Amino acid sequence: MGIMPKKIFSSYLLIPRSVRNFLSKACILFIAWKLMYLLFLINNRILDAPLTSHVGSTAVYILNNFSGLHNFKSINISDTIFMEGQIQIAAVTKIVHNNKKVLHIADGCNGLELMVIYAGFIFCFPVSILKKAWYIFFGLIIIDAINISRCSFLGFIKEYYHPYFNFSHHFIFKAIVYSVIVALWVRFTRKTEINAATL
Repeated sequence: MGIMPKKIFSSYLLIPRSVRNFLSKACILFIAWKLMYLLFLINNRILDAPLTSHVGSTAVYILNNFSGLHNFKSINISDTIFMEGQIQIAAVTKIVHNNKKVLHIADGCNGLELMVIYAGFIFCFPVSILKKAWYIFFGLIIIDAINISRCSFLGFIKEYYHPYFNFSHHFIFKAIVYSVIVALWVRFTRKTEINAATL
């Protein structure tokens, strides 16, 4: 073992055992999820297709009933999108207003990754299965609702306040979504009695 690996290992051992156990569980779970998603789920869109469609159709319902505008529709199609600095052909749910494109909801925007990260964090804590299930279930509902609200507001902003769309998309709503997830984690850790020795 070289000098650098020894230093890293020594530093790792300085971390409290309970924290090391939590981090180990979280890393294993994250790697297992990524492997399963990239090898089996992403191409078939087993989880992404229904979730992306659900987010789009629910956002359209909200826009048609609460935005003061009407004639929004969601269409599941393959379309050209700009993602991660590249132009790609991807399956998306497109929201249109009077047959004009308002918003693309790609699989990366459907909230799945956020839900997995949130649930994985709670799953790694040594509390009863019932408490985990309760917090995961209601947390996922809240995350889904926040993401649908985000897409609805983005559609509204695109139609009414177009110059503010990009800033809202890339900064404001991302900050809101991540803040909600952190708040849910904080509530979970405060409301749940955890024996650190069993982490």
